[in-house]
Amino acid sequence: MKRLMFLVDLPFRFVAALLGFTFGGWIGRVGLILIALRFFHVINWPWWAAAIPLIYGVLYCLYMTIDGALYRAGLKGVGGYARFTQEPLVEQEAQIEQSKIQQIIAEGPERIGATIDAWCDDLNRRRFTQALVDASLMEGYFLLQLAMFANKKVNAQVTIKKWRDAGLKVPAEGTPEFFPYGDSQKAAPPQQPQQQRSEATEVPQEELDREIGIKPDELLGLFEISSQISSGINDWLNPPSGVSPKTRGQVCENLIAQLPKVLSGLKALHDRIQEIWDRGGFDYKITDPKIPDDEVRVKCSDLLSLAKVRSQISNELNKWMHPKEVVPKEGTDTFGQLIAGIEMFAPATRSMTATLNGITERNFGKTSK
Repeated sequence: MKRLMFLVDLPFRFVAALLGFTFGGWIGRVGLILIALRFFHVINWPWWAAAIPLIYGVLYCLYMTIDGALYRAGLKGVGGYARFTQEPLVEQEAQIEQSKIQQIIAEGPERIGATIDAWCDDLNRRRFTQALVDASLMEGYFLLQLAMFANKKVNAQVTIKKWRDAGLKVPAEGTPEFFPYGDSQKAAPPQQPQQQRSEATEVPQEELDREIGIKPDELLGLFEISSQISSGINDWLNPPSGVSPKTRGQVCENLIAQLPKVLSGLKALHDRIQEIWDRGGFDYKITDPKIPDDEVRVKCSDLLSLAKVRSQISNELNKWMHPKEVVPKEGTDTFGQLIAGIEMFAPATRSMTATLNGITERNFGKTSK
């Protein structure tokens, strides 16, 4: 229906452009004057010669109508001739459009997703919608997040397929722009990071007991990241409103609200572990460095424990993000399988806190509160 209206709208745009050209511009007015002079035999030019300005106007408006339709549909940029003849208007329109895009982005992912979903099928707004998608991804939002907020009644993958079918160019699955916090082992290149490689192999006890020194602020940062992840998961499953989610829709809606907090925490934890791991050289046969007295001693096993918990939480969240990939056990459905998996979050977060408390006790003789 929207495509039909897009085509029906073109003749009206052409007529409006032609009237504006004929009566609003000096070329059109010159053409009217020449036609009047020829009609009253003031000049004896051939009719076609007197009508040249108006003939030009018809061709120009036809070109601009078609060029504008292709531009709005996102099939081409601003034409060179259109830019030459309408450059001030083109620049003004671009500024207005950019301002509107920034205004939508400033209102957050819910407004962005809803706007993309509402306008993706409108060919007159296709180019603007594509620009909104690109700008949102540049601002740090990711596609799966926008799709989840766009329509909470359907799976995000359904929404993304709708956007693709409408002609929008969106990131492919597996890219950071699609979902930056996925399990690193899923999309890992042939040469995996040291953290995942060591975690996946048998590590001798001697290696597990090797230590590296970190600054007290780094340990505090790990506690803060752990608290952020735990808080996000708790607010998801036990929202501050006090109303526990019961239906799939309620659980998903709560997850959407807490997803940025949890995912950013998981990403920060991964990066922090990898940084410490690389600094310690745990994948290489090197002599243990002397650890200064003002640094906190952390074992290789501590980092592996934190990495394992992070991976478990990330994998379970991925199931909620990609429910079609979940294979339910016999006698239960997909939602039941996902609900059963929720039970792992509490012991996982407790394990993360216990690991950090263990580091604190070994170094300071007391548990951090």
